[in-house]
Amino acid sequence: MNTPSEPAEDRTRRRQILAFTTAMIMSGALFVPWLWSLYQEGSVFFTLIVVLLWLALGRFCYQWLAPPAAPPIQNGRPEAAREEDQ
Repeated sequence: MNTPSEPAEDRTRRRQILAFTTAMIMSGALFVPWLWSLYQEGSVFFTLIVVLLWLALGRFCYQWLAPPAAPPIQNGRPEAAREEDQ
């Protein structure tokens, strides 16, 4: 459970790890049986192609599940989207 005293970086890091693990499991459920059958047949080329597809789908799922990136912080304050003209 998240506590108020826990730094935001730690929470974000744990959410990123959870998103990565979930993405690999989701995409692995589709590609591991296919990879196993190709490996047993000895098809190196198609095994590599499926591994690349697995990583691509995993990356897509990770981007979908991961928390958004925090805006850069300068001088102790979050950077504004645009500067106000004064």
